[in-house]
Amino acid sequence: MTDAEVRWLISGGESDPLQWVASLTRRPEWHARAACRGAGPDAFILGSGRNAAIMDRARAICATCPVTEDCLAYAMGDVDTVGIWAGTTGRERRAMRAEVA
Repeated sequence: MTDAEVRWLISGGESDPLQWVASLTRRPEWHARAACRGAGPDAFILGSGRNAAIMDRARAICATCPVTEDCLAYAMGDVDTVGIWAGTTGRERRAMRAEVA
């Protein structure tokens, strides 16, 4: 569960849960053209002891992708996004955000 999901669950807000779930499952239109489409999350989520292999594979896929600009913009727009997006790690994206701020 992401931090955003936890915050929503404990917020007690009046939001419509069905609308919230629909927004979580909706993919951006550019994703249909992404080189990673169908690769599965394990190819892009870093884990203990496997980071170098995952990074190499993910960056190789991202290097061939026609939508890396859209992908990076999507990942930069949500601080809770985890894994490799547009060939960048969460740490790299945090550094990019800090440079802009």
